[in-house]
Amino acid sequence: MDLGLKDKVALVAAASRGLGRAVAEELAAEGASLILCARNAKTLTETSEAISRNSGAHVLAVPADVAVVGDVAKVVETGIKRFGRIDILVTNAGGPPVGNFEVGRGRASHALQCYRIGTSYFAGHERPTLGPYLKHHFHRREAAGGKLDLVK
Repeated sequence: MDLGLKDKVALVAAASRGLGRAVAEELAAEGASLILCARNAKTLTETSEAISRNSGAHVLAVPADVAVVGDVAKVVETGIKRFGRIDILVTNAGGPPVGNFEVGRGRASHALQCYRIGTSYFAGHERPTLGPYLKHHFHRREAAGGKLDLVK
């Protein structure tokens, strides 16, 4: 299927595994160049190399934690420096390990930070760096369900 993404630049957060990786693979298959970020640098590198090898896409991997505002800025700035723009943004965040709230309170707090900062900061609501470059925005609305919505 041709989604008209050839030669677009997509930033995909939490892209080393799961939903983020799957979205990155599909965008690459459609001809998009990728800016990928994730917390685990080793897994991110392996993922970016595999996607590039399998699709021929240009892939930039930037280790980052979307709960850290400075990391989000680094991803955006590095991506714009490399590709000159960002056309598509996929906000996503790896959830905390499974467990009850009492045991995992710190992990739950981190997950909330990921969703709040990752979504709002990447989308340019708190920092205008990305706003002028962004044409399409994919947003992960349900952590467990992994539902994606396209907003133009």
